[in-house]
Amino acid sequence: MENNFEKILELLREKADFQARLKLIAYDGTPEIKDFLKTKCHKNF
Repeated sequence: MENNFEKILELLREKADFQARLKLIAYDGTPEIKDFLKTKCHKNF
C-alpha cells in the first residue's frame, strides 16, 4: 500500500512540474494551440 502511495505522490509531483512548465511555454498562435499541447503533453506524461 505504501508503494502505491509513493507512486501517486511521484505522479502528482510530475504532473505539477509539467503543468508549471506548460504555463511557461512561449508560443505564437491561438489559445487552441496551447490547449492542444496541454492535452497532448498530459497524455504523454
